[in-house]
Amino acid sequence: MRALVRIFGLIALAMLLSANGNAQTPDPYEPIEDVVKLYKAGDFYALDKLATKLRIEKNRTPSGRWYLGWFYANLDAAILEGNNTETQWSAVESKLNRWIADCPQSATAPIALATAQESHAWALRGNGFASTVTSEGWEGFAKHMAISRNTLETNKRISSDDPQWYVVMLRVALAQGWKQEKYWALYEEALLKEPLYYGTYFQAAERLIPMWGGSMEEIRDFAKNAVKRTASTEGKGMYARIYWAMSHRIAPAQFLAGSGESATWADMRAGFRDVIKSYPSDFNKNAFAQYACRFGDVDTFLAVFNSFQGRLDDVIWTGNTFQECKEWAAKLRPNRLLTSTGERDLAGIAAVSEPAPSPSSGRCNAAPAQFTLGRNANAALEDEARTRAGAKTVRVLKPGQIVTMEFNAERLSLTVDDAGRVTRVSCG
Repeated sequence: MRALVRIFGLIALAMLLSANGNAQTPDPYEPIEDVVKLYKAGDFYALDKLATKLRIEKNRTPSGRWYLGWFYANLDAAILEGNNTETQWSAVESKLNRWIADCPQSATAPIALATAQESHAWALRGNGFASTVTSEGWEGFAKHMAISRNTLETNKRISSDDPQWYVVMLRVALAQGWKQEKYWALYEEALLKEPLYYGTYFQAAERLIPMWGGSMEEIRDFAKNAVKRTASTEGKGMYARIYWAMSHRIAPAQFLAGSGESATWADMRAGFRDVIKSYPSDFNKNAFAQYACRFGDVDTFLAVFNSFQGRLDDVIWTGNTFQECKEWAAKLRPNRLLTSTGERDLAGIAAVSEPAPSPSSGRCNAAPAQFTLGRNANAALEDEARTRAGAKTVRVLKPGQIVTMEFNAERLSLTVDDAGRVTRVSCG
């Protein structure tokens, strides 16, 4: 099983996603992609019209994700782009206040403003460990998090029919350290309004990750409860979706404990089967195959991969991860060939008898380090990214910096902009 830890690495939501942390990338949808353009043009009426439509229709992407969630992911990205100074934050918040003034019945505008204020709070705190945050950082963090909360509470009557209101409020509640009873009461209130919005479950589960004092056992109990709530429409699919989202927030050694025999994988595998019954997209099948590899379930990996005939999704299979999984499967099942059609012919894997390769050897997997995008590079972030990527070393590449061109499979590279924010994550 050690062989699979490097392949897995892991994390990503976070998130915008935490500001929205979720690694389940939605399918392309042109009107949603236009959200960034609409925001930059200040076309608040068009944004409200689209958000209202998505709230009412509750449409899903081919992979089952809510288009409403994708709307907010795009809107948040547009709002938070390039905010490095107090002047820039002030300009963003002024623009969003203008949206509220121009459209006083907008449910979306207060959610967007609260998200910006919450992100401003985190920017003032910084990305370091608590012990590294200055007194000024903590003061700014507390002040702007309180402002975000006030925006949400003041506009609750208008905005809380939108399930994203609860997602942002849950983030604020976690940041402010609400007591367990109050936090989970907010979660229950959210589900009374809309019991099927994935973002609510993903954000609520953040409270249970080890970083916040939780455990895999608590996450499993949470997922089990979520499955009970949604079984009539999702089957066991919420097992897969919640673990999928949380895998990016938990150290690989904890998430993968027990490998293919673990209760986590048993539930996740059953969940993926129901996800694919309802949403048989290649994206979901690629994800199912990748997790089967990570958990060391070679038979499931081969069966799922062959079900979509080698149509690889580059969002799921970053770097050399598929090649590593393919070689691992070939060594364990030398007589079972992967078949494919299209550009990538994966048939004809050589039969070999050596033991499966060990992905804990330090080879880099950039996927788990994508959570660094948009964050300021510092020693703590670099070390966490290196650990999640399973790399032996990490380097930061600055604009105009002269770098050596040799490829090093054990090195993680973080490319930053002039402000020191990570813009690209790669291995080599």
